[in-house]
Amino acid sequence: MGVAIIPFSQKIDSNIKIIDPSEALIKKFNEAFIIPKTESYESISYDNVDFFVTSKKDEFSKKIKFWLEINKEISLVNLRSNV
Repeated sequence: MGVAIIPFSQKIDSNIKIIDPSEALIKKFNEAFIIPKTESYESISYDNVDFFVTSKKDEFSKKIKFWLEINKEISLVNLRSNV
């Protein structure tokens, strides 16, 4: 049962236990995609990362400045072929 809109505590018997699968899902995800702890583990570097967008270059640039706290050049690309 994963619907947050309905207050289940009022709708189901008190003997039924609601299980939140998100904790187990996160644990399995972390086990499957292990990130090795190295010296650079704590400080992620975007030095060797290039950013490309197909539109809204300035809007994307503002977002990475806000979310990643970096100032990188964003390249505008066209994915259409000239066929």
